[in-house]
Amino acid sequence: MRAPLFPLPLALATSLSLVTGCVETDDDLEVTADESELAFSLPTKTFSRIRDLQLGEGVSCRLGSDGATACVGALGGNAAPLQPTALGQAPDASGLSMQAARAYVLKGSDGTAVSFNSTTGVGSATPGFSAGAQIASGNDHTCAIQTDGDVHCWGVNLYRELGREGGASGTATPVLGLPADATDIGAGRTGTCVVSNGYAYCWGGGKLGDGATPTRMSWTTAKRVEVGGDFGCFLSASDRVLCWGANDHAQTGFYADTTDRGAHQVPNIGTVIDVDAGYRHACAVLTDKSVRCWGNNTYGQLGNGNIAAWQQAVSVALPGPARRVRAGHHTSCAILEDDRVFCWGKNDAGELGLGWASTPVVAPALSLL
Repeated sequence: MRAPLFPLPLALATSLSLVTGCVETDDDLEVTADESELAFSLPTKTFSRIRDLQLGEGVSCRLGSDGATACVGALGGNAAPLQPTALGQAPDASGLSMQAARAYVLKGSDGTAVSFNSTTGVGSATPGFSAGAQIASGNDHTCAIQTDGDVHCWGVNLYRELGREGGASGTATPVLGLPADATDIGAGRTGTCVVSNGYAYCWGGGKLGDGATPTRMSWTTAKRVEVGGDFGCFLSASDRVLCWGANDHAQTGFYADTTDRGAHQVPNIGTVIDVDAGYRHACAVLTDKSVRCWGNNTYGQLGNGNIAAWQQAVSVALPGPARRVRAGHHTSCAILEDDRVFCWGKNDAGELGLGWASTPVVAPALSLL
C-alpha cells in the first residue's frame, strides 16, 4: 500500500512452542505466552521482513519487503491454512488489501490489481485498472489510487461506495469530483474515503459519506484516512486521531450511544504514528510506540485481557515497541520494531496465525505472520 519501510530483506525465523508456553525468536528473546487454547504445535517459518499486514474476515495476510505474500485462515471461505501459506501467483506484490475473505494484491511490475480466493488458485486481474499505487478494500468493494493520483473503484455499489450511481461493476471505474489528486485511501462496509488536497473526503452511504459525490469530512488537514464498518478515522497533520460516524460500539472513542458523531479527537489518545479502523473497533500506535485500542470488544479484539461489549481507549500490553497496528473484522495485530507480530481477538478460523482457538484470544500472542 505504501512504500516499504525496510527495502532490504531481512530473514526472520520464529518458532512457537506449545509445550513450554514460551515464544522463541532468532535473537534468543523469550516472551511468556498463553497457548492453552491452541490446537496443535506450529512449525518454524522464515520470511523477509514484513512491510504490511492486512486483516479480513476469518483471514489475515502479510506482505514482505521482498514482495512475497502469505495468508492464514479461511481465504475465500476455503479450508483454513493454520500456518502462513504463500500466494504463489503473487511473488512481486507492492500493495495488499482484504475484501472480507478475498485478498487483493497490487503487482509490483505493472500495478495491476489481482484478486485471490485461495492460496493455490490463479489470481484474477481487475479490468480497467493498472499503475496502482495504493489499494483499499471494504466488505464488497475495492478502490485504488493510480500513480497519477486518480481513484478507481469496483465491486458492489449498494451504498454508492464506488463513487457513482448505478449497480455493481467488476470493471474499475474512475471516481469524479475530488479537488486534487488523492494521496491516501481507505474503504469500509458502506463507503470509501481518500485524502485529497490535505483533507478527508468520503462517499457512499451509512454514516460515512453523502451519496456518490465525494464530501469533505474534516475541518482540519489530514495525512491518513482509515475506514471501518460505519465509521472512519483520520490522522491529522498534527498527528492526532480524529474519528466520525456510528458510535454504537464506542468505535469513535466516546462512550457507546446511538448518536452519529462528527469528526472529533479520540479521548485518551495523544499523538500517534499509526492508526487503523476495523469493523467496529480501532487501534493506534502512539508516539511512545505503545498501542491503544477502543470500540467493540466482544471477541477480545481490544487486547486488554477481557471481553466486553465496548470500551474506550485501553492499553495493549506488548513485549516491545510497536511500529504498526492493524484492526480487522474482529481481530487486531501489532508489528513490533523487531518485526515480530502479535495478534489477538477472534481466531476460530486460525486467522491470527496462532493455530486454531475455540475461544477468543484476549491478550497479545506471538503470531507466525
